[in-house]
Amino acid sequence: MKLIAENYRRMVIPQITALDIDSWTQIGRGGGMSKCYLTWDGDFKWGGTDDMYMGMLSGGLAGMSRQWWDESGGYDDKMLGWGGENIDQGVRMWVCGGEIVAAPNSQVAHMWRTGSAKTSARYKHVGDTIYNRARAINAWLEEFSAKLDDYPNFAHRKSSGGANWFGDMSTFNNVKKRLNGCRPFAWYLKRFKVVYEDAGLIPPEIFMIREEQSGLCLRYMGGAGTSGSGSEGVRLENCDQNNHRFFWHLGNRNKKTKKCCSGLRAWNTDQCLQGGQSGGRGITGICELSGTNPSQAWSLTSDGLLKKGSSCLGPANTQTPGLKEAPCVSFRNKGGSRFSKMSSQIPLETKLYRKAQQEHPEVFARLNAELNVDAPSDMPKRCLEPGRSCIKLYWKGSTQCLDAEAQWVESQEDCGYYIYENQGLKQAETMACLDTWSDEDVNTWGLYECHGGNNQKFVQSDRQVFCAYVDIGSEQCFEGRAK
Repeated sequence: MKLIAENYRRMVIPQITALDIDSWTQIGRGGGMSKCYLTWDGDFKWGGTDDMYMGMLSGGLAGMSRQWWDESGGYDDKMLGWGGENIDQGVRMWVCGGEIVAAPNSQVAHMWRTGSAKTSARYKHVGDTIYNRARAINAWLEEFSAKLDDYPNFAHRKSSGGANWFGDMSTFNNVKKRLNGCRPFAWYLKRFKVVYEDAGLIPPEIFMIREEQSGLCLRYMGGAGTSGSGSEGVRLENCDQNNHRFFWHLGNRNKKTKKCCSGLRAWNTDQCLQGGQSGGRGITGICELSGTNPSQAWSLTSDGLLKKGSSCLGPANTQTPGLKEAPCVSFRNKGGSRFSKMSSQIPLETKLYRKAQQEHPEVFARLNAELNVDAPSDMPKRCLEPGRSCIKLYWKGSTQCLDAEAQWVESQEDCGYYIYENQGLKQAETMACLDTWSDEDVNTWGLYECHGGNNQKFVQSDRQVFCAYVDIGSEQCFEGRAK
């Protein structure tokens, strides 16, 4: 009640825990889930933000003031049965001037369907979840509702029932008029940029991934939308740019920078690449937007490796073309395994998002200022202290940089921040000194407690170039860049 009293236009969501139906008590001492995010097919997935705000709720477990319930129009009376009403309410709250927050100290135990007879439904199901979701999407997503055509469940209904198969939308229009209009849906996407930009749901590009030796491409074997099993297969098959299941994009936040991206997501699905499995196939799992699932840390490197740490995906030694996960060096011994992007293109959702920002610059300028989106959130606090400036260290003439652990990385977003002072390059968070490790290998660097020795000294020349003081017969120089 306190959270609602602070803002009458606030919807409050409790932590949803599990119910023991035999004792009618909560299982465990607490925990639970509450935060969700909206997907392009009008579904919801658990996860999203790191603060108290959330873009979507999972169902009807919510509290709000009667005044805001009446003003915002309540439930859509054309939606029958379970499903879709949360999508309507979630977007409606935000674009029409309200907000949704989590109540961490409030818990509601929920009986989850486990497949057992005890938890099975004992009522007659009414309504149509696909119909309900389509109403919610067409009510609030404006031009973005065209994304539903990418999902067969919706495309088939449109084909058989006509463009307005989801019914009369006047109740939604009346709400918008009563509230003097609501914000564009692109505003909602920017408000939750931590999901849609930083975790890759509005990807700059989508692309096929082709294995160079065979000429075959990675195909996601599941369907569009949410995976029913939570995991799907990946195969090498003949490339087909007319089949969406061959397209991938970057996904999941980088856990260090909190920006995009640290994995590969199958386009228009909830699935991210998780590596290889037996039978010559790859495997996917539900994307962990935070980037904290190490099994999803796959990337297509600039030199063509499909890589996670020291592991790579490559062709398996099978009768038919297959995939296997193995140490990267094992593929090198067999002629190498290289992948490349193919048929790269900008998807509809990204085109519409960019268009909306061009058409409503004042709306997004105001929101950007509120969110402080231009602040370098990954920059250590020490870099913001007066008189100090931080740089990222790139190998001279290269795109490679050192991360916060003094290891070489390809992505600019993974670069660490360093401070040059007293002839040393210090890691900005720990203030440990960059060390040559006293060897003659220009590829090995480390961080060590500062002691002022020659192996930790760097000479600065013009244009922010820092060269190791120790002479090993070849140049050891970094370019210091702000980005």
